[in-house]
Amino acid sequence: MKKSNRLELFLILLISSILIFGLITESILIANQIKNYDDIIELEFTNPSGPDMVVLFTISKSLDATIVRSTSIFFSFTLVLLGALMLFRAIDAQYELSLKTGSGFAMDLKSSSPGLILATGGIVLLIVVNQEISGKAYLKLPAGSTTSIEEVGKQ
Repeated sequence: MKKSNRLELFLILLISSILIFGLITESILIANQIKNYDDIIELEFTNPSGPDMVVLFTISKSLDATIVRSTSIFFSFTLVLLGALMLFRAIDAQYELSLKTGSGFAMDLKSSSPGLILATGGIVLLIVVNQEISGKAYLKLPAGSTTSIEEVGKQ
């Protein structure tokens, strides 16, 4: 077996191992998060005064955000690793992508390095999704309110 073939096989095995480890770890972490949120919801239903729907809604939205963020981080990581693998293997695959709409908008993407596009796309996805989730406020207080989140939780 040639040295370059062994290097390519090593890179493929290394990146596959990292992705499999990441997928297993991500699955365990998401399952743990779901269990934690289920425990909080169950505790809320055992409240003698009845469940607080604001708390349940907030917990539900927090769980959604946690799952979306976790899976987007894993997917972004996968794109970056696959892009890096394509860059290291020096795949010679040029492509061209064109988009034209009826309103006159046109876009062309030409690349001789699909690995660079994948890696960049993974990084952009990571930034966009995390900024979108970080900017959400699921519990909005009225304008001019001086009530803190802790005081809302006690009400």
